[in-house]
Amino acid sequence: MSEEDVQYASVTFKNKNQSQERPKREEDTVYDNVRVNHKTSQETPDAKGGLLSEKEEEKCCQNYKLLAVCFGVICLVLLLSIVGFVLYELKVTSLTAENQNLTSQNEKLKTNEKILTERVQMLEKNLTEFNVVLLQRVVDNYCPKENNDRKCKPCQKDWKHKESSCYVYNNAKGAEQRSWAGAQDNCKEKFSSLTVISDENEKNYVFSISGPEHGISGFWIGLRAVNRTWKWTDGTDLINQTWVDQPAADGQCVTSLRGSGWRSVSCETRNAWICENKALSIP
Repeated sequence: MSEEDVQYASVTFKNKNQSQERPKREEDTVYDNVRVNHKTSQETPDAKGGLLSEKEEEKCCQNYKLLAVCFGVICLVLLLSIVGFVLYELKVTSLTAENQNLTSQNEKLKTNEKILTERVQMLEKNLTEFNVVLLQRVVDNYCPKENNDRKCKPCQKDWKHKESSCYVYNNAKGAEQRSWAGAQDNCKEKFSSLTVISDENEKNYVFSISGPEHGISGFWIGLRAVNRTWKWTDGTDLINQTWVDQPAADGQCVTSLRGSGWRSVSCETRNAWICENKALSIP
């Protein structure tokens, strides 16, 4: 303990019975050491100040936590904003590319439409010209011009007229003979088809114009097997099945030849053929 920490004080004891105060004597004075803790008196404010610092520190910690949360929320919002912006830009880029693609396709479609329109117009023009030529051909075939005068007939030139139909037989020989399909194509070129026979009288007439000739084993008629059923070129079924010597088998077609009747042969066999179309009604 240093001297500055020790203070001296005088203590005087009084007796109540004394009527009057005695002169102060030296022996009545008791000296005692009184230690004054300067640090305690000086540290009290410091202690209070330390307590306040802890509260302020706790409050500051809470503020820092709140600030950190706010900062985290702001960062999250910014991150989401950036992600949203990136997704938006990607979507815009995708839509822009798709729009450009659709625009390009639209231009191509417009170009194709223009080309098709021109082709249709050309086809219509060609069809009109073809119809004129066809009509002229029909007129010339049915109404040939003789001595600057036209006289119409029920059938075309070189065709045979029988009731409501016209017939022409093609007695082709050798390499000029055709398969059933080839013969049908030739009839179509003549605006007709392989003959369709509806009754016994017509059957006999066809026999009369399909006589045997050298190099001809039969004349194609418009009858062939479709799904094991004999069908005519007009889509109707053969009514009298006894007219054909064999049951229908796919790939088989029928020929007619006077004296031999109807025969079922391969449709690829090459034969002569008979075409038929409707006769022109002349008043």
